[in-house]
Amino acid sequence: MSFYLQYAEGLGGKILEPMCGSGRLFVPMMEHGLDIEGFDASEFMLESLYRKCNEKKLEPKVWQNFTHKLEKKNTYNLVIIPVGSLSLITDSNQLKISLEQIRESLVDGGVFVFELLTMIILEGRKTNRWGESSRTTPDGSKIILSCMDLPVENNIGESICRYEMVVDNQIQHTEIETYELRYFEKNEIDFLLNEIGFSKINHVTNCKHANSNECMVYECHK
Repeated sequence: MSFYLQYAEGLGGKILEPMCGSGRLFVPMMEHGLDIEGFDASEFMLESLYRKCNEKKLEPKVWQNFTHKLEKKNTYNLVIIPVGSLSLITDSNQLKISLEQIRESLVDGGVFVFELLTMIILEGRKTNRWGESSRTTPDGSKIILSCMDLPVENNIGESICRYEMVVDNQIQHTEIETYELRYFEKNEIDFLLNEIGFSKINHVTNCKHANSNECMVYECHK
């Protein structure tokens, strides 16, 4: 959080987090007293965010939407997309429109900071094999997560995840989710950012929370 906090405190004003998910960054930034709004395409993720905020007596300004459908003009001083969430936009046309809409949402002099997953992260990755993890919920039930990564094609990788809720050693509920991620070559997106009209594009190399080889961090100025 400290990486994005330095931008928020330095720029001041309103903040937007597209693709905010369940609020891993959004909620702590709210707790810090920042004026932040967000949206996500997933109703399930937003429900999780609301639960977290209710527990902390916070009132989030969030809504359900896709990034390429964002319609905000000259509103935000800072837009952030952390942890490679932008890689969830695998369609090139939707990615371009999304970046255009984000630029339009910034005030003059506003900054867009985001992370992209690179092809390097795939080195040594095992595909077509299930991996498993689990966690225990506050009510004592167990959630078992099984994931399998499929081979990457045209820089796009698909993963299959199976969630199982176990109560008293019995599987009570199962959900299956599939998602795709787009992995980028180094500097691949730079031309697009310039074409859209960002006035200044920086590669952030001193970001301690992200492996610079596996995840590129961009700072783009309107």
